[in-house]
Amino acid sequence: MFLTKRGGSKVPFRDRQRGVALITAMLVVALATLLAVNMVSRQQFDIHRTANLLHAEQARLYHYAIEDHATPLLQSYWEQLEFLTREQYEQFAAISSVGYQEEIEGGWVSAELLMDLQARFNLNNLIGAEGRANPAAIEQFKRLLTLLKLDSDPIDAIIDWLDSDMEVTFPNGAEDLAYMSDNGGGYRTPNRSMVDLEELRLVYGVEQAWFDTLKPYIAALPSGSKININWATVEILQSISDKISAMDAEDIITRRTEAAFESLEEVGQHTAFKDKAIDLGQIQVSSDYFLLQTAVQIAHVQRLWQSLLYKTPQEVVQVILRTREFN
Repeated sequence: MFLTKRGGSKVPFRDRQRGVALITAMLVVALATLLAVNMVSRQQFDIHRTANLLHAEQARLYHYAIEDHATPLLQSYWEQLEFLTREQYEQFAAISSVGYQEEIEGGWVSAELLMDLQARFNLNNLIGAEGRANPAAIEQFKRLLTLLKLDSDPIDAIIDWLDSDMEVTFPNGAEDLAYMSDNGGGYRTPNRSMVDLEELRLVYGVEQAWFDTLKPYIAALPSGSKININWATVEILQSISDKISAMDAEDIITRRTEAAFESLEEVGQHTAFKDKAIDLGQIQVSSDYFLLQTAVQIAHVQRLWQSLLYKTPQEVVQVILRTREFN
């Protein structure tokens, strides 16, 4: 059988079949090649994803290992650390490394223990035991903001973020409605204590510059924590009471540089406090909370963690909060 071309010549039907078969075979080969490339690409992606998951798990285990090492170490050295002052720590840091860093297979691991959490104002102290505003802590926070030349307007919204009710604090407070509006962030107030300082950035009226200036002076600890006078800065010392001047704060630092305060009786006898009727109930001479920060890099995976350590009254160090930082 023949097929006729336009010019009148004839093409055998068998040759026509061969042409169709060749084109079909080429299409099959092209499709198979595409499928093979796709399979290889997916396989490579799965291999990298699995490797990243394994490295992430390794990094997590390194953090736990450091944590397990740090807690008993802090506990065993507590006698030397109990009345450590900021100045003594800084002198030690000037001549020796206060952190830990080591190369590991495929990367490195580092860790640092922050000692100054109770040298800062605890935002969660703004709320008392019953979930309502704590007037004394609010006044202290206002004094700190004044010393740092920061606007105090966000205080009301911070209180509403922390307190247990849904009533808006006058005049600058903010509850769910402010956050769920078109200009808000699309979330609700948690009405509980903060667990991370970064939460403060979500509070209504808190600007980035305001937050950045304040951050070195604040902490997010369990409510009721006190200020360690052996670590507090001039600004924090002045915020304790309006009866403590800048000169008083400098005198406190001079005194503890020579020898740490080891009791509240010693604190009360200092000229900055003596005969001034300042409440010493918000002060202590040692710290109960410490922050362990670790960073682990394995291949292309980096993980950052923070562990909040608490020393119990029985001088047992426990991990009470663990968070992963996203870089």
